[in-house]
Amino acid sequence: MLTIVTDFNVIPMKSTKLFITFICLLNSNLISSQSFTVTNSQSPAQLVGSLTGSGLVTTNITGQISNVSAGSFVSTGVQGFSFQNGILLSTGELTNILGPASYHNSTDLGMPGSVLLDALVTPQLSQDAQILSFDFQAYSDSVEFNFVFSSEEYNDYTNTSFNDIFGFFVTGPGYSPNTNVALIPGTTTPISINNVNNGGPASGTATGPCLNCAYYIDNVNTNAVGLSHDGYTVTMKIKFPVWPCSSYHFEIALADVSDGIFDSAVMFESNSFLACPVMQPFQNGIPASDTTYICAGGMLKLKAPDAANYVWNNGDTTQSITITQPGSYQFYINVGSCYSFSNNIQVVQQGAIQTPVISQSGTQLISSLLPTPGITYQWNLNGIPIAGATQNTLKKNIPSGLYLLSLSNNSYQHIIYKIIVVD
Repeated sequence: MLTIVTDFNVIPMKSTKLFITFICLLNSNLISSQSFTVTNSQSPAQLVGSLTGSGLVTTNITGQISNVSAGSFVSTGVQGFSFQNGILLSTGELTNILGPASYHNSTDLGMPGSVLLDALVTPQLSQDAQILSFDFQAYSDSVEFNFVFSSEEYNDYTNTSFNDIFGFFVTGPGYSPNTNVALIPGTTTPISINNVNNGGPASGTATGPCLNCAYYIDNVNTNAVGLSHDGYTVTMKIKFPVWPCSSYHFEIALADVSDGIFDSAVMFESNSFLACPVMQPFQNGIPASDTTYICAGGMLKLKAPDAANYVWNNGDTTQSITITQPGSYQFYINVGSCYSFSNNIQVVQQGAIQTPVISQSGTQLISSLLPTPGITYQWNLNGIPIAGATQNTLKKNIPSGLYLLSLSNNSYQHIIYKIIVVD
């Protein structure tokens, strides 16, 4: 069953059509339990409020949307569609989104396009753009959200100039102005009709060649998704890093390309635009484990993500700290009234300091240490590493000077030092 909740006073010429569609689809519910209820005529602030989840503060919300093409939805039992509720932007009317793929969703709203989207589809131009813009702060070092893109352009106008497109544009620390993060995973390729499909143009089910079709669901003659657009992406997650507590501008834009008909849509899961779980310091470029080990007499480095400032619980205010003692380590970031905390990293000492006995025999320096798997050795002379001197014993001509033997576990960068002076 499809229910459209709308303000008929805004669009009086559409009321009869909406009523007829409602009755027809209500009757069809006698043999189907599918339900997709759309509430439109909502403000940009209401839509962004439905989208936003935990750990985010949104402000300065604006939009270019039509009363008939943007709204929230509740989905129950719709085959092949994973979101139970969310928000929906379309380049046409939302009236007949629940129905067979044979229904032709095509409405020219007569609205302007998007300059940002034009840049992605040049030399074509966009039309009927639906846009939500807002600023946000995140109480973590990354944000994410879930969405599905669908279109009536599939499969008839795949790989043509009717390349309907959308973008998620980020502006703020770490990003060039209006950086599009709506990309095929692992690539710099925007998600669009011509970049995600199973071939075309085709009348009916597409037969290839495939282009990123692992992300594509063909809904023509397949009944794969119980909604009426002819093609869909799979549910996709966008995740991108941010500076904790810093201000970012975000713009969601969707548009027809080359004409204003054959509608497309982007559907977002409710409350899925959220800050990712608590920040975690990095060790050797990967998130540090909650329990991290340090060799006795060694050291390790912890690094916070990029941010405006840092305060560690040991008093350091740098992005990276060097740890030589066991204990609990945590940092926080503060901008205005925003405080973002990392988890605690418990550094545990392992083993005891093993002091090597190093003796000189002719032109060699001999260490009492035995070669140990996983341990890297490096000899230094007067503070400079000796090329090729990576064994526990130095078997080279040795001029006089100050020698240092360092031992490290590559996983944790633990180092033990022993200094020898050779006369």
